[in-house]
Amino acid sequence: MRRPLGILWALVPLLSAGTLGWLPFAVRATVHRRTADAATAAGYAAWTVTALVLLDRSSTGTVATGLLVALVAVCTTHTALVSSHGPLLRQHGSDHARETERARAERRDRARRLLEREPQVARELGIGRPDLRGSYDDGGLLDINGVSAQILVRELGWTEAEAADVTAVRERVGGFSGPAELLSLTSIAPPRIDAAASRLVFSTA
Repeated sequence: MRRPLGILWALVPLLSAGTLGWLPFAVRATVHRRTADAATAAGYAAWTVTALVLLDRSSTGTVATGLLVALVAVCTTHTALVSSHGPLLRQHGSDHARETERARAERRDRARRLLEREPQVARELGIGRPDLRGSYDDGGLLDINGVSAQILVRELGWTEAEAADVTAVRERVGGFSGPAELLSLTSIAPPRIDAAASRLVFSTA
């Protein structure tokens, strides 16, 4: 079902008799910075201006009326199709969230490479240790061999029993070498570990 805000956008061309048919696409172009939407808005604006100019002339009144009627139909249908995917601003919010998560993933990758190449430097920067981290942004990595049970619960949503199991086994074996060992030595279900895999690192002493 189309969301309420999407319905309002679809009504703009209809309620304005087509004269504001360009507005939803101008907003979309501004929000998403898409050239295609800007071109669409410009096209509908030119259509509107042409119809209004012709409407002022008695000899072309019928043509102008036809252009406006067609503009209302086309703009309303087009805007409804676009709005069916969700409100413009909320869609932008989703785009922003995806971009934010992409940037976090890139920071995690850089931090992982640093941990592999320069483990001592990584430790000094607090990579994977939100309890010790300074100003270095590692994208939310968690060192399974160093963080507390409370952090595992808070950051990964693991239960207290799961987190306690991790810290108890870690203490007994001296740390986990990787996801496979975490899976084989603890009671945490594979899907739980898979869901957290992008954030986990396994440092060595």
